[in-house]
Amino acid sequence: MGLLIKGGTIVGGGAAGVVGLFAAVKKLRGRRPESVEPIGDGTTRITVGETTLIVMNPVVNLLKDLPTREALEEIGTRAAKVEGLRSLRIGAESEGTEPVRLDRSDLPSLRVPPEPDEPDTQVSHREAWLRIVSVHFRDGYKWRFSDGGERPFTAEMEDTDFRNRVQEGQLALNANDAIRCRIREEQSISATALIKTLFIEEVLDHRPGARQLTLM
Repeated sequence: MGLLIKGGTIVGGGAAGVVGLFAAVKKLRGRRPESVEPIGDGTTRITVGETTLIVMNPVVNLLKDLPTREALEEIGTRAAKVEGLRSLRIGAESEGTEPVRLDRSDLPSLRVPPEPDEPDTQVSHREAWLRIVSVHFRDGYKWRFSDGGERPFTAEMEDTDFRNRVQEGQLALNANDAIRCRIREEQSISATALIKTLFIEEVLDHRPGARQLTLM
């Protein structure tokens, strides 16, 4: 069984060489374009992988419009529930245009594509005094510090010279020792998480604490 949905050139098949909304969604198959280039004649070139298609500029706006994409997904969901349905035909039956045929296997391409989860990272630098809480030399373990706030925090010790001096016994660290250091803070935000990571780039000064409580 087939189903025909009529629509204009923007929604359906489009003019010669130019595809409409459903044809573009079918060709993209849930993938995000690698490039979107306005041509300047009212059309836009969309490239994904080895696939290149030309669409009318309003189609680009529809592809980016969440309510429109949700409506397309709803069409696909409802069509998939129709028993015996083999295909959908979308578009106007007129000279110079051809309807878009969506087979049952094409219906998943109507789903709203997931948001990319690429983190946006901001980096800042500062100098500060930190009080040492604990130190670790095993891979994957971070040092713990306090900056006078309520809770200690962890940071990666990147000053290899300072690490080696401590590890080789040239410098004894005790609880409540303080270091003045150059800190790099990297804060990354994505669609699913907000992460802050601290790095001790260089230890500039070391001040023994009042109490000599050996850590190691």
